[in-house]
Amino acid sequence: MMLESNENNYENNFLISPNPTWDFITIQLKNSEKEEIQIYNSIGQLVNEISVSNNSKIDVSDLSNGIYFIKSKNYQTIKFIKK
Repeated sequence: MMLESNENNYENNFLISPNPTWDFITIQLKNSEKEEIQIYNSIGQLVNEISVSNNSKIDVSDLSNGIYFIKSKNYQTIKFIKK
């Protein structure tokens, strides 16, 4: 599975912070609706799938250090780094 990352956050329907992160990331949605997101590791394996709302905090402390991709239901993807 090939995942492409859109590095220009303003073109996405969501933003994440902080990036890089150690334990939590916060998802900011451009709209206030819920969004289904999927988290993939750097080799394209699905590691988590959750429903988030604006300013949701996601615990990523159990993930190994590395590069991950958050993909929304509308196929937009943002890369984040877990340290």
